[in-house]
Amino acid sequence: MRRALAVLALALALASAPKAHAVDFARANRLAVALSFGFGSAALGRIHDLMENSIVGIKGPTSGLQINAEIGFRYYFPFHLLAQVGCGALYNRASDTYGNRDFTNHNLTLEVPILVGGYVSLLGRLYLYGAVGPSIFFYARSFLEEGPDFKGPGGAAFHALVGADFLAGEHFAVGLELRFRYLKTGDLSLKDDASSTTVFDAKGVPFNLDFTGVSLQLNLRFFAL
Repeated sequence: MRRALAVLALALALASAPKAHAVDFARANRLAVALSFGFGSAALGRIHDLMENSIVGIKGPTSGLQINAEIGFRYYFPFHLLAQVGCGALYNRASDTYGNRDFTNHNLTLEVPILVGGYVSLLGRLYLYGAVGPSIFFYARSFLEEGPDFKGPGGAAFHALVGADFLAGEHFAVGLELRFRYLKTGDLSLKDDASSTTVFDAKGVPFNLDFTGVSLQLNLRFFAL
């Protein structure tokens, strides 16, 4: 009898002991700042047609390496909703060879994506998410080595992304993200032309830049809340 009472007392003591709380870093009502770095490819639009028809008599590739960097701010709302705004730079580089000479043009634009979407939290440490929305771009430029430089007007574009973040601790996460953007500039003009006269090819068609493409991002996310 005494042994049975001792076992019962031990069971009651274990049941009443405070339980350790499960880790719950991936939760709602959190604000995060992210530094993102990405690589991908994107069409360069008709800038190479410009080189072929008007400058050096060559035709280069229709796509090239894309590099981008961004600082973004994201809030995780209840009901698995999120909102994000960022400020980033998008860069393309392409090289062409004509005879024994190499020609390179550098294409650059700045963008501010404004995205909304949803997320799922798993195991207290993992966010799976997706988001879409518009972006505002400006400072569209194309710099041609050994040739003139061009500029394009700002405008609106489209973003879509999916990704996953792993929270290594309460205030830090690392993740990967696949991002698609549709971004075409307006008509290009000579950068040093104060009148912003549109540049046309030999057929009278204006030129533009096309940054549309897919990139893979590495995200370092820091949580303030």
